[in-house]
This record gives sequence, C-alpha cells and structure tokens, in this order.
Amino acid sequence: MSDSSFVTLWLAAFVSTLVVETVVYTMMFHAEPRRRVIFAAIAVNCLTHPTLWSLGGYLFFQPYLVWMVACEIVIILAEGAMMKRILKVPWHDALVASLVANVLSVAFGYLRRAVF
Repeated sequence: MSDSSFVTLWLAAFVSTLVVETVVYTMMFHAEPRRRVIFAAIAVNCLTHPTLWSLGGYLFFQPYLVWMVACEIVIILAEGAMMKRILKVPWHDALVASLVANVLSVAFGYLRRAVF
C-alpha cells in the first residue's frame, strides 16, 4: 500500500470516527455544555485514533479480530478515563459513553468499507 493510499484510508476513517463519536458523546452527555463535549470528543480521538493506526503497522498480528478487540478495549478505557477527567462525569457514565461511541464507530467503519 502506498503512503498516499494509507493516508487517504486513515483520513476517511478519522473523519468518520470524529463524526460518529462526537454525535454519540453529544447525545449521551446532553446535560453537559455542548462545546465542552464536542471539544472532549475531538480531543480524545485526536489522541487515540492516530495511536491505534500507527501501532497497527508495528503490532499487527493474526488473527486480526483478536488484535482489533484488544485495541478497542484499551481505547474504550482510555477514552472513558479522558472523558471522565475532561467533563467531570462519573466513571460509569464516561465508560458507557466510550463503549457506545467506539462500538458504533467501529461498526460504521466496517459498514463504510463494505459499501464503498
């Protein structure tokens, strides 16, 4: 895969992740100030998404599904912790929101790849 096609794939995945997860976090934390939730959603994904993609090239192993699930668990925990800290919400709320956001983001990513 060429560098330009990798960047194109990453950018499409990153933008769709930002859209899906920002919508989920905004809906789940509707009682919080909207700007703060949008900031938090973008900030946590600017940290976790590039990290996942950069590690993918170095830590990739078979089966892919095992690697993906392990990475997503770490990301759910990390994003939950960051959302808790940024928004000052209970740990349970942050963790559930992170779980929902990431499951829907991964599902949308697979759907997007299957359709396009």
